[in-house]
Amino acid sequence: MIEAYPDLIANWFTVWFHPSIRLVYIFKDANQALPEMEAAVDAWYLDGFKPATNQAIFNPFVYRQIARLSKPGATVSSFSVAASLRQGLSASGFTVTKRAGFGNKRELLFAANSGTWKPTNCEHLEDEPLVIGSGLAGLGVSEALDRYGIRHQLIASTSHTGASCQPAYNVYPAAITGSRRESQLLPCRPLLHPPTRGQL
Repeated sequence: MIEAYPDLIANWFTVWFHPSIRLVYIFKDANQALPEMEAAVDAWYLDGFKPATNQAIFNPFVYRQIARLSKPGATVSSFSVAASLRQGLSASGFTVTKRAGFGNKRELLFAANSGTWKPTNCEHLEDEPLVIGSGLAGLGVSEALDRYGIRHQLIASTSHTGASCQPAYNVYPAAITGSRRESQLLPCRPLLHPPTRGQL
């Protein structure tokens, strides 16, 4: 994990440790990053120090976002059992209890979302996905489906001579200051690996 750890740049980074193991680093304020997420989370671990001294993370807005992103039956755990945390999670729809802690911690928090938890299974879809085009976007989608073991069809023309079929690309770095939208793409450029002609 240390070798694959991304640079400390405010952005999202995806690291694949195994074809079926993906770790997403999100180097952003939780109040900004959580609303941008679309996920079905099975379990949360809250490790943001004490709620009383870190209200930037432990606040009602974050609790509501956690509830929004949680699957039915999803769990939340934390070494903090502060009343504000328990009340915030309860107000967001979780059933909160205290459990025996570890080491020097006498108690820990355990919360469960309403509903029955079921594992996520993407392997058996009623309709087989169809990916049209073997450009950068098409190949990226096809690779993602392969990683999850999802059978799909990739339709592409072998005679296509568009930009995505070029064997190499020229990159012209641009120096951008401030928080303009274009600057968000720059840290991602080293992560882009254009396919070779033999892969198309």
